[in-house]
Amino acid sequence: NIHLRINMESQPGDQPIQLKPFPVRIARKHLILQELQCLCTLGILTRVGGTEWAFPTVSIPKKYGEVC
Repeated sequence: NIHLRINMESQPGDQPIQLKPFPVRIARKHLILQELQCLCTLGILTRVGGTEWAFPTVSIPKKYGEVC
């Protein structure tokens, strides 16, 4: 596994972008939330409060029910 730590900071004058999330089936939503919690627990992701920046994620269900 390769783990990268990326810190993204905006520059003065950058305009926030907000995109609508992709639709997710209710059955898959639980798996996605579970995976996000796991990534936060491992320190890979950090939960932040409200932000003007929003980008949709793409989740790919794997053969054995995992989400990547």
